[in-house]
Amino acid sequence: MLDYVKCNCEKALRLHKQVEDLIRIDNKSRFVSLVRRVLEKKNSVTNENVLDSKDVLMWICSHQALACATALLEGKTGLSVDLNVTLKCGFYPLHYAAENLCCGLTDVFLKHGALTSLPCSVHGSRYSGKLPLSVALEAIGCHPFLRDWSPNKSIFKLIYIFCLPEMAEPLETLKLLALHTEELQVISSSNVHEGRLVQLVALLLVAREKLLAPAIDNSVDGSFIGQCILKELALLLDQEVKLMGTAHNEELNRCRQMKDAIRSMGLMLNVFDKAGGPIDRFRYFIALGNDIPPHIVVRNVICLLKDLGFALKTEDIDVSDISCMVTRLNLQESARLSMALDNILQPKSSWSEFNQNSVNGDGGQRQIQMNSPFPAGISVSSLKSFHTCLGFMPRPAPVPAPPRGTQKIIRGMQPGSRLCWATHWAFRALTIKRRIS
Repeated sequence: MLDYVKCNCEKALRLHKQVEDLIRIDNKSRFVSLVRRVLEKKNSVTNENVLDSKDVLMWICSHQALACATALLEGKTGLSVDLNVTLKCGFYPLHYAAENLCCGLTDVFLKHGALTSLPCSVHGSRYSGKLPLSVALEAIGCHPFLRDWSPNKSIFKLIYIFCLPEMAEPLETLKLLALHTEELQVISSSNVHEGRLVQLVALLLVAREKLLAPAIDNSVDGSFIGQCILKELALLLDQEVKLMGTAHNEELNRCRQMKDAIRSMGLMLNVFDKAGGPIDRFRYFIALGNDIPPHIVVRNVICLLKDLGFALKTEDIDVSDISCMVTRLNLQESARLSMALDNILQPKSSWSEFNQNSVNGDGGQRQIQMNSPFPAGISVSSLKSFHTCLGFMPRPAPVPAPPRGTQKIIRGMQPGSRLCWATHWAFRALTIKRRIS
């Protein structure tokens, strides 16, 4: 009897190895043929329940076998599968795809009924209680390209990194999950509350229209995410005032660091309010060509932002401290990038000029953008200049007094900026008042 059981176990192990090997190389035809042969012998005692769909799904997720996953979910193997049941390790298949930032598997799972509202139920895991969208945001925050960026660096460098062709698939995975997740606002407000700027930028890149849409509450102007940033900033300012003059220096420093992160979120929100559309179109074009070197991407984005009226400083365009940019450049490309970035600081440099003079690595002409990426009717001269300095905010230009009889009209106009200067000075007035009292 023991020999009989041992023989069956050996057969099962050999079968599992054969199936996993085919999944590893993503051989769809042989995978389907083998699984169908196994299921045809299901009535015999030795082959009953020898192949579990949960094991097959886990192998597919581990090896990111898109072709085998498509065949399995389309029923070509005859093996029944439920995507909304946890695997033997406790994770859902969609959580696996989100953690690996695999766009293909995420798309296939969503098309075949995988739910985005199921939280991870593995206790003790860092993903415990998180939805697939939150898992993908955690994975993006750990991406190798983003490890060199820190909150004390320019926020524009985040945009440069996210525009690289290698970031197209992770962002597309995030976009698929964001479009199918009803808890998008809850997750975005949670990232604001925790000061996660990288995750918020990623959400703005894939779900900008939803996050910047006017809030349902008409009593407050601005978007939902803008209101979250203002509320967090007000709470941090209040906490900072209370901690001043106390012995809680560490807590005060953490509060100020968080306040700087929230202010950077406000600046980034203004960037996407003005340049979100052109950045999206540029990213779409860049994703079509994986061979585009990083210095071409960086210079295009810098020229795009400059044409939109953003006053970039030297620290905003110097990418020598971002390893994913530098390590992929040879000496010739590094020299070309340094000369190009020096020229960008000159007033004559522009997006259209660079499109006409872009040169690829072998000296041939490369047309980066075929059509203008800017919205119709946009006036570059009417846009504000922005910067990334966290220590202070520049004084606004004096506004002449309006003629008599127009005060009521002007009072009824709503400001177009998400974080207007009036709100900024309101916070300062509140701080001064509380210090006096």
